[in-house]
Amino acid sequence: MQQYVNIRLVEADESLKDLSYNITKAAYYDLIERTFGWKEEKHREYHERYWKEQRPYIIFLSDRPIGTVRLVHDGDSTEIS
Repeated sequence: MQQYVNIRLVEADESLKDLSYNITKAAYYDLIERTFGWKEEKHREYHERYWKEQRPYIIFLSDRPIGTVRLVHDGDSTEIS
């Protein structure tokens, strides 16, 4: 039996900005809260700078958003974060 996974990368636009933030927050909140304490305003500001620098792609699995990825091209290399 063959299974196909429907994974899509969608370049984020303004309509996906809050979703991008919420995905990132869901991924990092527990770690940051335990280590430093979560400061909502600080993390919103960080996300805004990150967003202006280069918007991420939203990863969708069967039309469900599951993550973000950022591709930074620099000469002969590409950084994935």
